[in-house]
Amino acid sequence: MEPSCLNNMRTAVILIYTCWSAGLGVSSAQSESKALKCIVGERVSFSSVVKEVGFIFKKGQGQIAKVISKIYHITNDSYSGRLQWDSSTGIFQIAWLNMEDSGEYRVQNNNSSIESIYQLTVYNPVSRPRVSSRNKMNPTCSVLCSVQNGREVTLSWQREGETLNHTSSPDLSTLLSLSLEIEYTSAPYSCIAKNPARTKNQTVKPEEYCFAESNITYYCVAKSPGSEERTVFHPSALCMEEGNRTRDVVGYIMFVLRLVEFVLVTLAVGLLLHMYRVGRVLTQHSTERRRRRYQETDTAL
Repeated sequence: MEPSCLNNMRTAVILIYTCWSAGLGVSSAQSESKALKCIVGERVSFSSVVKEVGFIFKKGQGQIAKVISKIYHITNDSYSGRLQWDSSTGIFQIAWLNMEDSGEYRVQNNNSSIESIYQLTVYNPVSRPRVSSRNKMNPTCSVLCSVQNGREVTLSWQREGETLNHTSSPDLSTLLSLSLEIEYTSAPYSCIAKNPARTKNQTVKPEEYCFAESNITYYCVAKSPGSEERTVFHPSALCMEEGNRTRDVVGYIMFVLRLVEFVLVTLAVGLLLHMYRVGRVLTQHSTERRRRRYQETDTAL
């Protein structure tokens, strides 16, 4: 074979290897795609096995690591210390994931005609939803569930596996909130916050958030020696809605102050009446003593 032909063949081999290692691949290679959903700070594994020669690429960044003759090399410094290759299993892993790790990854194995493609999406953790009472009295007992919004976060109410309502918002700066009227005798409800990678829920037992109806009547009684006053009230008058707690607390304080004022005025009036009666008795006794003294004086004269 002529030297020029050898040079051309050598050039072709180098070009093919360069294209392959750059992620262009060969037309005969088959591809399989997988979606991976992970949480910030976690670890992700790419299941394709590379034993002797292989490469891993990220779309937009090119080759990020390679294995040549069972020797592992990181070719992108941003993955240093996080991108690992297990020589015993042949699997690539990325530890301490962050949001910037989201994207398309490709793993090529020199011993296989299959090119594996992974679409990785990294999400922030979902916070646990918080539930508060809006109105504790039947028959309109209602609760409010809230959670911090995030990427693809949805908030829903469920009971016995059935979704009652749900909400989401593209505005990640807002707080997701969802109210629900619940039945006192119902099975427990669940407020569920989730994204594609994680789910958090809060169980709501109606008896812990609602008051049963009561026909009991309460009396506040203020007594003095000469009178008695009663104030009638129902428990619903003292039950506060969570959303208007400040206003209701002020109202409750005003109610207590007025009740104390009423009791004090009643006691003062009763005390004055008592003093008036005692004064009259003393005046009568004093008048009677003076009258007797005058009679005794007239008799002596």
